Amino acid sequence: MSATAAERQFDELASLYEDVAPWPFRRDIEVPSVLHSLGDLTRSDVLDFGCGAGLYSRLLAGRGARRVVGHDASEGMLSAARQRGGRRSSAASNTCLG
Repeated sequence: MSATAAERQFDELASLYEDVAPWPFRRDIEVPSVLHSLGDLTRSDVLDFGCGAGLYSRLLAGRGARRVVGHDASEGMLSAARQRGGRRSSAASNTCLG
């Protein structure tokens, strides 16, 4: 099955996806709000569904989650997540384990 234009776009833009993470809205509002809403993740197992390039997967692992599994339909996004700190990838397609 061939990838749709939208799927190809995510694959192609994966390397740039997290470049917007330091933008003021994300840095000062989005990320703190999400982390506050999730609360204490110590010893939690987390599924980051639609993990993109892995920003939240890494943040959640850094906040004490025992295991973080990132899943995304875009192989390009998962490749970027692995390059940015996903410790290993599973044999299953579209999954990056943290």
